[in-house]
Amino acid sequence: MSKLRTVIRHEYLTVVKQKGFWAYMIAMPLIFLVVFLLIGLASKSENTSIEKLTNDLKGVAIIDESGLVADELIQASGQKEYPASEYQALRDEVEAGDRKGLIFYPSDLLTSRQFQVYVSGVDFSFSSAASEVANSLLKTSLVIPIGSEEKIVLAQQGAEAVTTTYANGTESVGFARFIIPGVITAMFLIILMFSIGYILTSIADEKENRSMEMALTYASPRTLIIGKLIAVVLITLTQLVFFAGLAGIALTVALTTDFVQLPPNFDLSQVPIDPIVVLFGFGFLVVGFILFAACMALTAVLLPAKQANNFSALFYILPFVPFWFMWVVISDPSNPVVQFATYFPITAPTTALVRNTIGNITPLESLTSLAIMSLTAFLVLWLVIRVFPKGALEFQNALSLKNLFSKR
Repeated sequence: MSKLRTVIRHEYLTVVKQKGFWAYMIAMPLIFLVVFLLIGLASKSENTSIEKLTNDLKGVAIIDESGLVADELIQASGQKEYPASEYQALRDEVEAGDRKGLIFYPSDLLTSRQFQVYVSGVDFSFSSAASEVANSLLKTSLVIPIGSEEKIVLAQQGAEAVTTTYANGTESVGFARFIIPGVITAMFLIILMFSIGYILTSIADEKENRSMEMALTYASPRTLIIGKLIAVVLITLTQLVFFAGLAGIALTVALTTDFVQLPPNFDLSQVPIDPIVVLFGFGFLVVGFILFAACMALTAVLLPAKQANNFSALFYILPFVPFWFMWVVISDPSNPVVQFATYFPITAPTTALVRNTIGNITPLESLTSLAIMSLTAFLVLWLVIRVFPKGALEFQNALSLKNLFSKR
C-alpha cells in the first residue's frame, strides 16, 4: 500500500507542480472571458451602428406606382414619398452619391411580385436594411384592413407557443430538467479533453527517458498502472474543483448584478434532480473516464512516444462522432446508428450521456451500455497490466503481436 501511495503522490505532484498545468487552466477561462467581453463590445458597437443606420434610412426616397403602400405608413417610418415623374432624377442622385437610397414599387407589383431598391455605396448592412424596410412597409400596408395595430402585429409575427410537457402523468419542469444531466455531460467532455492524456504522457515520457525500468524494479506493473490511474483521477478532481469555483463566481455575479442576463424566471431552486438520471449520468462519466484512460495507457505501452501521441487522437475524435448526427440521437433513438453508438465502447459514453440528458434512453439500455463499457474498461486495464513490463522496455519500436502474447 505504501508503494501505491508513493506512485500516486509522485504522479500527482509531477503534474500539479508544473507551471504549464496552472497556466493552461487559468488561460482557458481567461480566453472565454475575453471572447465574452469582445462580444459585449461588439454588441455596443452594433447598437451605435443601428442608430446611425436608422438616421440614414430617413434619407431614402419612396415612389409607389402600385398604390399598395399606405401613405401614413411611409410618413410614420420617416421616409418621404415622391411622384413617379421624379423617378429618373432620384435614381441619378443615388447613382451620383447625393442620396442614400431609393425604393421603387412598380405598377405591376401584384403580378411581378418584385420592387426595386437602389442604394448608394457598398454598405451591405444599409442595403439589407433598406430592402427590409421596403418589404415591411408593403406587408404592413396589405394587412392594415385587418383592423387594430395588435391584430396587424399578430398577423405578421404570429404568436408564441407556451408548451407544457408531462412526464409519468405529472407536469414536468421543461428545460430545467436538462440542467443537471447536461452539467454531467459537460464535465465528461472537460475530462475527456483535458485529463485523459496525462496517463499517456506519463508512460510515454518514462519509456523514452528509460526511467520506467527503474520504476518496475520498485513496484509491480499493477501498482504502477493503478497508481497512475488514481493520480489522474485526483488531477481531474483538482481541475473540476478549480473550474467549479470559477463557475460559482460567474453564477454569483450573474445572480447579483445585471452584467449577465440569465433566462427569464430562472430559479435554481426549481431545477429537478432525478436520482436515476443522475446515477446513470455519473456512472457513464466514471466508467467512460476509466475506459479512455485505460485506452490511453495501452496506447502508450504498445507504441513509442511519437506514434502513441499520433494514435491517441482517435480517442479524442471518436467520442465526438455522435455529435455529427446529434439530431438523429435526439429525435430517433431507435435508429440502428444510434443504437450502435450507444453500445460501441468508444462512442458509448458520449452517446449515452446525451441520451440520458434528453431522456430518451431506457434504464435497460443504460444498464446494458454501462455493462459493456465496464467490461471493456476491465479488459483493457487487464491487458495494460499484462503487457506493461514488455511494452515499457520497447521505447523505440511498437510492441509486436508475437511479443505481446509470448510468455517470456
